[in-house]
Amino acid sequence: MENRYIRAMNRCLILFGIIVSFLSINMNLFGQNQVKSENVWLIDHYFPKGSETNKTLSKVYNLTVLGQYEAAKKEINKFKKSTNKKLELAATLTYEGNLAYNESRYVKSIELCDSAIDLLDNDLTHRYVLRSMNYKAKALGALNAYEDANAILDTVMLIARETGDDLNLGAAYYYYGSIYSDLGDYKTCARYVKKSIEIRKKIGDQLGLAASYSFMGLCYAGLDNYTLAIEYIQKSIPIREKAGDKRGLANSYLTMYKVYFELGELDKAMDSEFKSLTICQELKDMQCVSGRYTNLGQLYQKKGLFKDALNYHFKALRLSKQLQIKNRIALVHENIARVYAITKRQDKALLHLDSSLTLRKEIKDLEGETSVYLVLAGIHLEKNEPERTIEYAQLALQFAKKLQIRSMEKEAHQLLSRAYEALKRPSEALDHFRKFVYLKDSLFSIDQSKELVRQELEFNFAQKQEKQRIKQEKKEEKARLESQKQRNIIISAGAALIVLSLLLGFSIWQYRLKNRSKQELELTNVKLNTKNEELEVTKGIIENQHREITDSIRYARQIQHAILPSNSDLKEYFSDAFVIFKPKDVISGDFYWATAIDNKTILATVDCTGHGVPGGFMSMLGISLLNELVIEQGILSPALLLHKLREKVIVSLRQKGQEGEQKDGMDMTVCVFDEKSSSLTYSSANHIFYLVSGNEITEYKGDRHPVGIFGDELLPFHEFSISVKKGDRIYTFTDGYPDQFGGPKGKKYKYQQLKEKILSIQSERLELQGSILAETLDNWKGSLEQIDDVTVIGVEI
Repeated sequence: MENRYIRAMNRCLILFGIIVSFLSINMNLFGQNQVKSENVWLIDHYFPKGSETNKTLSKVYNLTVLGQYEAAKKEINKFKKSTNKKLELAATLTYEGNLAYNESRYVKSIELCDSAIDLLDNDLTHRYVLRSMNYKAKALGALNAYEDANAILDTVMLIARETGDDLNLGAAYYYYGSIYSDLGDYKTCARYVKKSIEIRKKIGDQLGLAASYSFMGLCYAGLDNYTLAIEYIQKSIPIREKAGDKRGLANSYLTMYKVYFELGELDKAMDSEFKSLTICQELKDMQCVSGRYTNLGQLYQKKGLFKDALNYHFKALRLSKQLQIKNRIALVHENIARVYAITKRQDKALLHLDSSLTLRKEIKDLEGETSVYLVLAGIHLEKNEPERTIEYAQLALQFAKKLQIRSMEKEAHQLLSRAYEALKRPSEALDHFRKFVYLKDSLFSIDQSKELVRQELEFNFAQKQEKQRIKQEKKEEKARLESQKQRNIIISAGAALIVLSLLLGFSIWQYRLKNRSKQELELTNVKLNTKNEELEVTKGIIENQHREITDSIRYARQIQHAILPSNSDLKEYFSDAFVIFKPKDVISGDFYWATAIDNKTILATVDCTGHGVPGGFMSMLGISLLNELVIEQGILSPALLLHKLREKVIVSLRQKGQEGEQKDGMDMTVCVFDEKSSSLTYSSANHIFYLVSGNEITEYKGDRHPVGIFGDELLPFHEFSISVKKGDRIYTFTDGYPDQFGGPKGKKYKYQQLKEKILSIQSERLELQGSILAETLDNWKGSLEQIDDVTVIGVEI
C-alpha cells in the first residue's frame, strides 16, 4: 500500500515538473519575435544594448514594420520630449521620416530627413546622415524627382563604400533599383537590386533581403522572365510573414499580381491584388491604396467589366491627385481614356488623354507618351480621321523604335497600315502591314514562352498548394495533439492533488488515448501519401506529353536537315562551298536547294513566312515543289520557275487574295549556272545576292514581290543574265543575318556591314569564310535573342 502511495506521489511530481517546464518554455518564447534588420544594427551601433534609447528606437522601428503607425508616433513624441541630445533626436527624426513615407506624406518625410541631417551637421561619415539621405531619396522618387534622388544616392554610395558602411550601401542600391523600375529600365533595375541582395546576404539583413527579393521579382517580370520572378517573390513572403512585416507583404503580393497579370492569369492577379489592398487599407497607406485601385481598375478593364473598371480608376485618380503622384495620375488618365474609347465615348477619352500626355511630357516618361500616342491614333481611326491617325501613329513609331519596345512598334505599324488603306494609298498600307506581320511573327515566340511559363506555374502552383495543404494539415494535427496533451497534463495534475487513487486509471486512459491518436495520425499520413502519389502521377503525365512533343519537333528537325544539301553535296556542283544554317527555333523556315541538269547547276536560297513549326511546314512544301518543277518537269528558266512555284503555293495554301487572309509565301533567289556559256541566269523575289570577282563585290537585285499572294495583281518575275568566270564567288543569304540585333548599341548588323565583311575575307578559302561569318554573327548577337532563321551560302564557280 505504502509503495503504491509513493509511486503515485512520484507520478504527481513528474506531472508538476512537466507543467512547470511547459510554462517556462512558453514564457521564454513570449516576445521573441525580434525583427532582424539593418536598422536594429544601426541602433545598436550608436546606442548601447539595454539602454532606454536603444529600447525606444527599436520599439519605434518594429512598430513601423508591423504597421502600428499610431503607436509608433506616440513613442516618438514621448521620446522627443524626454531628450535634448542631438544624436538621439536625429535618430528619432530619421525613423519618423520613414514612417511619414509609409503614410504617403512624402514632403513631410523629406522635411524630417533634412532636419535629422542638419542636427548632425551634415556629417556624411555619420551613418544616420546616410540613412536619412537614403529615406529622402526614396521620398523624392515617389514624387518623380528622379534626378534629385539619383544625385543623393550617388553621394550615399560613394561615402558608404569609402567608410565600409554596408548597411546604407545595400539600401542605396535597392532605392536606385526602384527608381529605374519606375522608369521602365528593368535591366538596370535588376543590376542594382542584385547588388543589394549580395550585400544584405553578407550582413544577414533579413528584412532588407526580403524587400530586395520581392523587387528582384518585379525586375524579372519586367524582363519577361516569369519563372525567376515568381521564385524571388516566393523567397520574400515567408521572411515577411515571420517578421510580421505587413507593408512588405503588401509589396510581395503586388509583385505577384504583376507577374500573373502579364501571364494573363487575371483571377490569380486579382486575388493577389485584393490581399495587398486589404493590408494597405489596414496600414492606412494611401499611396499603396491608390496603386492597388489603379491595378484593380486595369484588371476589371481587361475582363471587360467597364463599369467596375471606371469605379476603381476614378478612386485611384482622386487619391493620386491628393498625394500628387504624377506618374500614377498620368497612367490613370490613360486607363480611363482607354475605357471611354472602347465604350465609344471618344470625346471624353480625348480629354483624359490630353491630361495624361501633358503630365508624361512634364516628367519625361517616354514610354507613357508612346502609349498615349497609340491610343490617340486608334481613336482618330475610329472617328474616320486617317490623317490624324497617321500623325499620332508616326510619333508612336518613332518613340517605340527609340525605346526598342517591339510590341508598340507592331501596334503603330498596324494603325498606319489601316490609315493608309483608308486614304487609298495601297503601297504605304502594304509596307506597314508587312512590318506589322513581321513583328507579330517575331513576338509570337514571346507569347509562346509566356504560355509555357503560365502552364508551368499553373502546375507548380497546384503542386505547391497541395503541399502547403498537406503541411498545414500535419501542422494542425500536431497542434491539436499538443494542445490535447497539455490539457490532459493539467487535468491529470489537478486530479492527482484531489484524488490520488484515480491516478492509475487516468494513466491507463492516457495510454489508450495516445495509441488512438497515433493510429489517427498514421491514417492521416497514409491519406497524404496517397495524394502525393497522385500528384507524382499527374506530373509524370505532363512531363511525358512535353517530352513527346519535344521529341516530335526534334525528329522533324532531323528530317529537314536530311533533305537539305550538305557542304559536300554543294562541293560536287561547285569548286568550293560553305553553308551557315542556324534556325531560330528547332525547325527552320529557311531552306536551300541545289541540283545539276544538262551541264547546268541550279541553286535556290529561300526564306519562308514564319519560323519554327509553321516555317518548317512552308520549307517542306517549297522543297517538294522545287523537286517537282525542276527534276520532274525540267524547268530551268529561273523566272518561269518562280512563276510556276507561285502558282503551286497559291493552290496548295488555297489563297484567294481576300482581305484579312494570311499572306504566306517565300522570298527567294534562284541562280542557274551554265558551264558552257560561262553565264549565270537568275531571278529573285524580295532577295539580293553578291558576286565577288577579283577584288570587287557587286550586289544584284530582282523583283520586289514574293512567291505568293501579293496585292491585287500578280506581277511577273523577270530574268537576268550576267557573265561569270572560274574563281568568281557567289553569296546568297536570307535576311536573318543582316537583321540580327547586337553589337555595343543593340542595333541591326545590316547589309552594308555584311558586304564589307565578305569582301574583307576574300583571301581565305570558302570553308574558313563560313567559320568567320558564323563567329562574327555570334559575337555580334552576344546575349541577345536570335530574331530570325539565318542562312548564308557561299559557292565558288
